[in-house]
Amino acid sequence: MPKRAHDDTIFAISFDQATALRQLVDVVQPVLTRACFTVKASGKDGILALCVDTIDPSHVCMVQSKLECYGTLKSEMHQFTVDSKMLQTCLKNVSAHHAVELAAHEGKADLSLVSFDMLTKQKDLVFELPTFEETAERLEIETIEYDATTEVDLGSFKRILKLGADLEAENMTLVVYEAPVKDGVKGFRIDAAGKGTASFRRSLMGAKSELDDGSAMTADAGDTANMAEVCSS
Repeated sequence: MPKRAHDDTIFAISFDQATALRQLVDVVQPVLTRACFTVKASGKDGILALCVDTIDPSHVCMVQSKLECYGTLKSEMHQFTVDSKMLQTCLKNVSAHHAVELAAHEGKADLSLVSFDMLTKQKDLVFELPTFEETAERLEIETIEYDATTEVDLGSFKRILKLGADLEAENMTLVVYEAPVKDGVKGFRIDAAGKGTASFRRSLMGAKSELDDGSAMTADAGDTANMAEVCSS
């Protein structure tokens, strides 16, 4: 799609394939009802980035992602907030082989989303998306103080979250324990438990653990179904 030359263009960014943008929105949607995106320079010459850097209202799950794109941007950065479910629905109806352009214009609150054929430049779908006057709550990962830092196998963690979602457990509790040092390596154990249509408990083992006082630490995993959907994306 040719770059717009109109003076009222705040930004116009394009993605060669809709799949990449769809995957980003699929990750964001289970966590955020309204998602705040930022368009800014990517740090590479001539390339922009569509970024998400926020945390959900319950402070359960943080989302940080950057998707590189091409286009024009009038200022150093621009933020817009849209209903994530609405955006997800629009993108699901875009053909995977089509390109997508997002654009905002001065004097218009709506955001335009256009899908088009890369070869013919023929437009396919045109959406006008309402935006909201909201900004994202941000937390820098490097500045957050943690009671514990652990690593766990992603596949095992996905399975326990899916189990909780399948059993309709609204919340799940994770308890982190230090395990005995073996061969000079400090280990840990996570006990995951929840209750829905049935109660369940499972222990997950890992290779590293950091606990400030050497004791157990309990953390609420929040909405189990949403966490399971995020981890499966």
